[in-house]
Amino acid sequence: MIKKLFLPLVILALLLITSCGEKKEHPATKNRKDTVNNGNNQTGNGNLVFIESPKYNEMFSPGDQIKIKVSLSDKNQKIDSASLFIDNEKVTTSALPFEYTWDSKNQKPGKKKIQVKYLNGSKEEAGESQLQIKSEIKPVEYTYTVVNTYPHDITAYSQGLFYDNGVLYEGTGQYGESTIRKVELKTGKVLTSFNMPNSIFGEGITILGNKIYQLSWQSGKGYVYDKESFKILQEFEYDTEGWGITSDDKKLFMTDGSNKIYLMDKNTFAVTGTLEVYNNNGPVANLNELEYIKGSIYANVYLTDYIVIIDPETGKITGRIDMKGLLSRVKVTHKVDVLNGIAWDPKGDRLFVTGKWWPALFEVKLVEK
Repeated sequence: MIKKLFLPLVILALLLITSCGEKKEHPATKNRKDTVNNGNNQTGNGNLVFIESPKYNEMFSPGDQIKIKVSLSDKNQKIDSASLFIDNEKVTTSALPFEYTWDSKNQKPGKKKIQVKYLNGSKEEAGESQLQIKSEIKPVEYTYTVVNTYPHDITAYSQGLFYDNGVLYEGTGQYGESTIRKVELKTGKVLTSFNMPNSIFGEGITILGNKIYQLSWQSGKGYVYDKESFKILQEFEYDTEGWGITSDDKKLFMTDGSNKIYLMDKNTFAVTGTLEVYNNNGPVANLNELEYIKGSIYANVYLTDYIVIIDPETGKITGRIDMKGLLSRVKVTHKVDVLNGIAWDPKGDRLFVTGKWWPALFEVKLVEK
């Protein structure tokens, strides 16, 4: 009898070990777009002409003199000339093989497509590669001091936060639990709330005038509310995931969990441009909740204790705020998630931060390390 039971017990134990060892993935980390491909993905290398250097996704700083080497794969073949394009702009046409030095001065951070086009008989062929421009700025490092601590609803899976005329506006997430709400700062009391449909996972919010703008995660849909009544005035669509949103009063800025910030027309919601966010080491992804503060964009870096400060003209990170230890200042007796939620009081010069299901909202002051 013991022998008959032994094998099933061993199998059950192995299943339990495997189950306990599984990595639990937070729902908002699924399906996120990768922002960097470090593989050798130069295309066209099976053709007669190819880009030998720089290496695919090789990193450079603005102002670097970048040598681009275009070669022939078969020196016995005759190709009269080839044209070199960088980000679809032709920079030179030359006999093969050749080297071209590209001055990257004044280039914004991001991926730059390199393409070489040529005629093989009457057929046009092309080889492609890409490089990356990082930021030359070393971000200023900050820590913080806590000025005030306020209650925060522990059922609020905070996705977006905004301070306006003495009260907080908060967007919360999770399917079946997503809301938009007006909150009393000092007490944390929810003054007004609107429940989103169960099929919608709410994301970031911002306010422009008398309107609230809110994103959803994977539904490709955003909402515009009347700030006082929370009545839905308009819906808009976008082609990517929705994570964070803010505004400089002229346009909207939106994140999708990558290292990109999308610039959107505040009336038509058309994407008018993108910023690729880089520090002096490379791209910084997982950009989440946003807040526009004194001409800069502050962004939570999802799954970390950091907030980065971004130049909205270039995408370069100018500062990084280390918020480690913030939650340890209050008693936590329930499940909590990561730091997320930035609000700014321009009149009082006050910065507020919180997190998902956190029991407190903190007023903090930044201190340069």
